[in-house]
Amino acid sequence: MEIHEGFAEIEIGNNLIGKGPGKAGTGFYNSSQKLNRDLTVLLVKRLKPKHYLDAFGGTGIRGIRIALETGTETFISEKMKSSCDLIRSNVKINSAPIRTYNGDFSTVIKELDFDFIDVDPYGSAVPYIDDAINYLRKPGYIGITATDLSALTGSSPRVTMRKYGAKLTTDYYQHETGIRTLISYIARRAAAYDCWIEVVMSIWKSHYYRIVVMVRTGAKEADRTIKKIGSLDKSTVSLNSTGQEGPVWLSNLEDPTIISSLKVPQYLENKELTTLIDLIAHEDEMVLFYDSRDIFAHSESLMAIGDIFDKIQKNLAKNVYPTHFSHTGFKVSARLQEVIQALS
Repeated sequence: MEIHEGFAEIEIGNNLIGKGPGKAGTGFYNSSQKLNRDLTVLLVKRLKPKHYLDAFGGTGIRGIRIALETGTETFISEKMKSSCDLIRSNVKINSAPIRTYNGDFSTVIKELDFDFIDVDPYGSAVPYIDDAINYLRKPGYIGITATDLSALTGSSPRVTMRKYGAKLTTDYYQHETGIRTLISYIARRAAAYDCWIEVVMSIWKSHYYRIVVMVRTGAKEADRTIKKIGSLDKSTVSLNSTGQEGPVWLSNLEDPTIISSLKVPQYLENKELTTLIDLIAHEDEMVLFYDSRDIFAHSESLMAIGDIFDKIQKNLAKNVYPTHFSHTGFKVSARLQEVIQALS
C-alpha cells in the first residue's frame, strides 16, 4: 500500500493503523499520528536543530518528512531488522539524504551529538527518558510521544505510582493532569543529572500525549525547576473534586513565543491543525480549567459554551479561552466563586 503524507511517499504493505497506538512488529503506518508529525515538522522548522534523530523509525515516515520538509540533517533508527529494511527502501523511494541505523535506542544515541531526539516508542516512553537526557547535545530538544494514558490519567493507579510516582484521579481534568504528570517526571529525571527543562509544546490528542522540551545543563536552574513541581488541589477549579494530587508540573505547558510564531504552509493547512495551534496558545491562562459539566452538575441543563464566554466577558471584564482538554471547558484568570457568580 502506498501512502502520501506531506512531501513523503512511502510503502507500508498492508500494515495500516487507523486509530490507537501501534503494536510491535514490522513497520506500521499510524494515520492517527499525522497531526503529531505535522506539528513536529512545524517545530523543527522553527527550532532549527542541527541533527534530528527519529529514534523509533517504524516506516520512517516521520524522519523522511523532517528531512524533506525542513532540510534538517536527519537520522532514523530502528532495532527491528525487517522494519529497518522497510525504512531504507522508503528513504530510497524519496531520495532523502538520511542515515539509517539498525540498532537499539541506547546504542544509537551514542553515535552522534543529536540536538533533537524524538522518542515515540511502542508503549511507555519512561525507559528511554534518562538516556535521551544524558546523550542529548545541550541545549537541545526531546520530543516525547506517550501512549500509556491509562497510567497517566490515573485509571491504573498502581501503574501510575510505579512508573511516575504519582497519585491521580480520573475525571474531567485527567488529560491536563496527565500531561503535567509526564512533564513533572521528565523535569525530575533531568534534575537528577543536573539538567533542567523548558516546555516548548504539549498536547493531548485521542490516545496520545505529545510533549517537546528543551534541555539545558545547570544544577542551580535544575533546583529552580524542581520548585515548579508540586501537589494540585482541584477544589480551586471544581465544586465536586477534593484532595491533593501529584506530583504534577505547575508551570507553563507551552512556549508562547514559539507557538505564536509557527507558520503553517499551504500544503499542511487544515482546520484541525490550525485550531489546535490556536487553542494551545492560551492553555497557560491558568492551571487546569473550569468545566461547565462541573459547574452545572446539579442543574437541569448545561449553559452553552458561547453563552458562558459572553457572561464572563460581560460580568468579569476578562478574556476567556477554550481549552483543547475539554470541549465543555474554558480558561480565565479568575477564582472559581467569581466565575460561578458571573454565570448566575
